[in-house]
Amino acid sequence: SKNDPNYYKEFRKKLNAFWKDPNATYLKIHYDGNRLTAGDDWWRGRSCVLFIFWSGVLVEIARLIPGKGNFSSGIRKLLFRMAGANIGKNVYIGKGCVLDHLMTHSITLEDNVRLDEHVYIDGHEYTTTQTIFGKTVIKKGAHLKHHAFVRTSAQIGENAIIEPHSM
Repeated sequence: SKNDPNYYKEFRKKLNAFWKDPNATYLKIHYDGNRLTAGDDWWRGRSCVLFIFWSGVLVEIARLIPGKGNFSSGIRKLLFRMAGANIGKNVYIGKGCVLDHLMTHSITLEDNVRLDEHVYIDGHEYTTTQTIFGKTVIKKGAHLKHHAFVRTSAQIGENAIIEPHSM
C-alpha cells in the first residue's frame, strides 16, 4: 500500500525520539516504498498542522519588516520566537531573513549572533528518497553575512564568520 499506516506510526515514533534526544543533530527517514513521496510527510513533521501555518505566517511577516537597526531586529526576533525559534541575548536579525517556515522550532541562535540581510536558515529537507529533520545551531558570536544559506542540522561554530552567498 502507498499509504501504509504502520510506516507513519514508525515515522512519528522516530521523530518524537529525535526531538527528545539532546545529542541527536539530525534524523534521516528514507523512503521505503510505503509512501507516495516525501511530499506525503511535510505536514507530519509537526505535532499539529496549525503550527506549520502559524510559523509560516510569522516567518513571512518577519521577513517583510522593513528597516535596519535594533528596533526592526527586535520585532523580527519577537516574531521568530513566537514561531518557536530559540534566540539568545543580543542577537541581530537583518531584513529579509528566513528561519525555516515548517521547523522554526528546530533552530537555535545563541547569544551575540548576527544575521545580515537575506540569510536563510533551514530546519528540514525533503527529497523523493528521504526526509531530513535537523537541529540547526548558530553558536555564540557567529556572524552570517548577507545571502548566506545554512542547511538542515548545521552547527555553525562560536565566533565563525560565514561570508556572503555561502552555503
